[in-house]
Amino acid sequence: MYSLPTFSFSVDHEGIVIEGLVSYCSVSDVNVEITSPYQGLSSGLHTMYMCLFPGNRNLDEKNELSEKGKRTITSALISAYEEADFLYRNRAMLYQRIVESEEKTRKLNNELERKQSTFTPEKKKRKELFKQGKINEKEYKAILDSHRVSITSLTQMIKDMERNIFSGFPEYQLKYGYEIQNILFVKKYFDSDGNPLKTE
Repeated sequence: MYSLPTFSFSVDHEGIVIEGLVSYCSVSDVNVEITSPYQGLSSGLHTMYMCLFPGNRNLDEKNELSEKGKRTITSALISAYEEADFLYRNRAMLYQRIVESEEKTRKLNNELERKQSTFTPEKKKRKELFKQGKINEKEYKAILDSHRVSITSLTQMIKDMERNIFSGFPEYQLKYGYEIQNILFVKKYFDSDGNPLKTE
């Protein structure tokens, strides 16, 4: 699908000039990265194909940015700003949560890596036993399913811990899939010893 080359875009939102880079813009999708007054967060918006009638496309028939496209980019840029502003204002509390979460997820990640590294050899071993008739198909599948369930469960636990860092704020709703970028955004305001860095 055709996308415009990367370009800059700015918007005045409640007296604040928000600047960003539009890294992707097609008839249905937009992705932007904020560059000022914050940096390091991206946001995107998608229009379902069933809604892509001519007046609702980000690009017009000449593949140029449409009025709808400008509104979509504006919304995505404001969304990135509001996300960054929330994280910045609550960075001290969020940083403490990140540190606590990382200590717990480190153990889970180690266990996940162990499970993942043993899955393929275990699968090969059980497959050989199945071929030899030492276990039946039901037993073979049950053993593999047990490994898959463990891996899925550990992966979900890690993801839940990352999401829980941002919970408990009635005015805030974390977008799915944005956990890691938000964690990195908060961490850049602290040094390796956890001391706040000076900001403008």
